[in-house]
Amino acid sequence: MVLKNLTKLAITGLIASIILLLFLNFLGPYNMLTALTASQIKDIPEIKEELAGYKILNIKYLGYDTYRIYTDKKDFIVVKKDSSDHLFWRYDIFEFKSEVEYFRNPM
Repeated sequence: MVLKNLTKLAITGLIASIILLLFLNFLGPYNMLTALTASQIKDIPEIKEELAGYKILNIKYLGYDTYRIYTDKKDFIVVKKDSSDHLFWRYDIFEFKSEVEYFRNPM
């Protein structure tokens, strides 16, 4: 009896977690699917051409179609821009200079 109730509770919690993740995924600026597939942007010809002399170590999705690419020499920020004719994506690539920290009010 107790095991049956725990099983129902676990299934209910799992379903609620999945629904919450899906809701936050589509509502918020941080797209989980994009974050999981962020490493695929290194295969885009425009980015390959711009980062030709660098070895890519890691790619991190920052949200709002913005990525940070860690290389062996420098770090870069890549921003995905919608083109005017909506047929292809364009990427703006910036050299990462310094990081700005911000503090949230804990209240």
